[in-house]
Amino acid sequence: MTEPKYASLRTSRAAQRAASFPPPPPPRGLTSRTATAASDADYRVVALDGRGAGAGAAFCSNVVITSKYTAWNFFPLFMIETFRKLANFYFLLVAVMQCIPAISNTNGMPTNLPALVFIIFVDAVLAIVEDYRRHKADDEANSTECQIVSATYRQPTDPSASKRQVVLKPSAEDPGISLIMWSQLTVGTVVKLRNRETAPADLLILAVDEQDPTDPTGICYVETKSLDGETNLKLRQACDLTLNAGTADKIAALRGYLRCENPNRAITRFDGTLAIEDVANEGRVEQQPVNIKNIILRGCQLRNTEWMFGLVVNTGPDTKIVQSMDKPRPKWSSIHEMVNKMLLWVFIAQMSLCVIGATTQIMWLSQDGGVPSYLLWDPSLFKQWLIGVGYYFLLLYQMIPISLYVTISIVMLMQAFFMTFDLEMYHDETDSPMKVRSMGLNEELGQISYVFSDKTGTLTCNVMEFRKCSINGTSYGTGTTEIGQEGMQAVNASDYAIAQFHFLEKLLLHHGRLNYKRMSMLVPYMFYKNTLMVVAQYFFMFTTGSSAQKFYSEFAFQLYNLIYTSIPIGVLGVFDYDVPWSFARKFPELYQVGPRRELFNYKTFGMWVLTAYYDAALICLISLYCFNEQRSNEGSAPLLQYGIVTFTLVVLISSLKFVVIQMSWTVQGGLLWFFSVMCYLPTSIWLSGRRVEVSATDFGQFENTLHFPSFWFTIVLGCVGIIIQNFAVRAIQRRFYPQPWHIVQELFVLEKSGKQAAPGLQSNRDIEAGGAHNTNLLKPEPPLRRRSQRESCMSAHSSSSRRQRMSSFAFSFDPETTAAESFMASHCVHDAGAAIHEAEAHCRVGREDMRASDYRMSQSLIEEAGSPHRTNRILSSASSLSPSQTRQSQPGLFTW
Repeated sequence: MTEPKYASLRTSRAAQRAASFPPPPPPRGLTSRTATAASDADYRVVALDGRGAGAGAAFCSNVVITSKYTAWNFFPLFMIETFRKLANFYFLLVAVMQCIPAISNTNGMPTNLPALVFIIFVDAVLAIVEDYRRHKADDEANSTECQIVSATYRQPTDPSASKRQVVLKPSAEDPGISLIMWSQLTVGTVVKLRNRETAPADLLILAVDEQDPTDPTGICYVETKSLDGETNLKLRQACDLTLNAGTADKIAALRGYLRCENPNRAITRFDGTLAIEDVANEGRVEQQPVNIKNIILRGCQLRNTEWMFGLVVNTGPDTKIVQSMDKPRPKWSSIHEMVNKMLLWVFIAQMSLCVIGATTQIMWLSQDGGVPSYLLWDPSLFKQWLIGVGYYFLLLYQMIPISLYVTISIVMLMQAFFMTFDLEMYHDETDSPMKVRSMGLNEELGQISYVFSDKTGTLTCNVMEFRKCSINGTSYGTGTTEIGQEGMQAVNASDYAIAQFHFLEKLLLHHGRLNYKRMSMLVPYMFYKNTLMVVAQYFFMFTTGSSAQKFYSEFAFQLYNLIYTSIPIGVLGVFDYDVPWSFARKFPELYQVGPRRELFNYKTFGMWVLTAYYDAALICLISLYCFNEQRSNEGSAPLLQYGIVTFTLVVLISSLKFVVIQMSWTVQGGLLWFFSVMCYLPTSIWLSGRRVEVSATDFGQFENTLHFPSFWFTIVLGCVGIIIQNFAVRAIQRRFYPQPWHIVQELFVLEKSGKQAAPGLQSNRDIEAGGAHNTNLLKPEPPLRRRSQRESCMSAHSSSSRRQRMSSFAFSFDPETTAAESFMASHCVHDAGAAIHEAEAHCRVGREDMRASDYRMSQSLIEEAGSPHRTNRILSSASSLSPSQTRQSQPGLFTW
């Protein structure tokens, strides 16, 4: 029988058998990421030798880095990423254009640059905070300790590794075992892994704990949930040639090598050959093929096995779990993608206004009568037209909010903070809070249409409690002993991690829904307030010969986004809500606005922009025709005073618009809004009293303007006249075209009112879950007198009129749908659909005349309805209808 052509790794035997066997292939430190001269080889060789043979092979270290930045590369990398954002590059271009004397309206000073630097600084702080978390997680993983067989350890030879000699810490249990950190682990070292410990690298299983050492099987179990999310245990098999090496001394006595494939990303495949020298048989080399069944990959956990010995095959970047990781791509939510598209349309609209303004300017300057000498008219029309476009561009550049991206980032960071510290999504047993790993997708949680789940074994709690059993008449267990518990699934690969599956309900239906609604109001509101500011100044060109004359104070212009209107936006994006979670969870229809994209789309964005143009036109007209500068000074005083009036109206209108769109109010939110508005007056007076070169003509103008009675008249008239229209639109929408959350808000007000109609309102799900429920539901009740539809409508209308005045919401109306709401909270549930039409006709005819009679009738009906206990029963019964009953009895209202 011919011996296999594999040479022994023992140098003494190799010299004796050189004539019969060729030398073994040299150890190669070939990786898929660091090509060497042997890059054409399709294998790598890992030595197994307790005497240090093969220690010269240059394999990569076991350090895994998932962070993006270091102290040395942060600045260049961050600046490249920052100016890859079109908005940041856009404002950098504006700062450069402000330095061009021919078109500058700031005396050649880049007044936009401080605001841009501040925005970039805030963005840098957020990037550092996010990357610090990655560094912290990397340090925690790399500094984890593991046990190794001391005789098999090889000092690191990778150039990137530390030059210091690694000092092994002997184990107190076994002198042949030492402790080192994961980052110090090298290829060829044998690791001892204990039960429930995680593999620090890709390991070839050499030996495992055997129940019967005389008949070894080499079987162990591993959990691969960090790779594929599956929690079922998988079988692994130790190599047959090393089954009996169950101690550190026997492992150190092994001589051989592993010839295997190069590092790759295939986590389900591994090919190689293990060669072991049989010392007892004159150094005969035995070989065995190995596959993925003999490998424990990095990140997998040893289960139901006391210990195992494994040869380190791949380390760090060469491990399969790291190889299979794609380079993280920036994740953008649908709102982010739509914002980028809308920025393009806003820029097109801005350039269109610039072209129109410059063309009108050329036409005005070219008309009969000559050109005044002080205008420095250039005979080249095209050149003058280009200069006019530049003038208007610098006048309108803030149509794109400079603080758009950083405001969104700060709001999302705060949203992630409150989501993380939500105690209702905290798991006590595993000390696992909800984790946000991609805060840029917060509002995406409110737009999920389908939820795909793993098999049942993964969805359950994975807690198996051993109660008691009897085997051959012998009783085992006390009935309460807990056998095991499995943790969270594939956390490292997730955007949002929760410890229990039922936490998904609040994550989506509460945080996701509200984050989507908040961002759907925040983003268009930012475009609204900026468009309002610049377009109001643009319309003033009709009185200045289309000269692109700026009449805002430059300091006020820059502080508009940073101070005057920024603080309330944070309140809107983080704390605003329609109804509390305890009440909103009863109406799943509220979530549908997200998947249907009803709140933020091209139509809604276009309506916001058109509203801004309309309000800006009204501001311009009111300022021009209502303000009268009776005691104006010489020079440009009237122009600056008109600018002060217009800018004051812009600040107040944008702040009052925020009041209209706010869904709920708190004391803290109201104080922040009041502080933001009140900052405008003292800061404007202070800046007007400072003579600065960029705005020297503004000196003292604000105080002078405050003395004009027409100033205060114009401000009051403008605020009332413009906001009342916005308020009327909202009122009509609630009254005649209510959204689902409008109806639920009214239901919440009805329950919160003085009668406390249904303090124990529950759904079928609450009762099935074992929650406490009203046992009186099972008791028979005397029959109720069935009210007519008209009586119900009148009662609902009058009661909602009273109760809405007690609402904590910003604005609340009593649309005709309150009749249907009343039916939903009464025994006449099946009449809710028909009541909408009858209530609409009834409420349109003689609404005011019928209030008194409705009130008296509703009081009599309440007395007839019975005790509060009876009302609770009716409302609880209505809320416990099955989904099919609800859809049949409430057409057009909710789909459960």
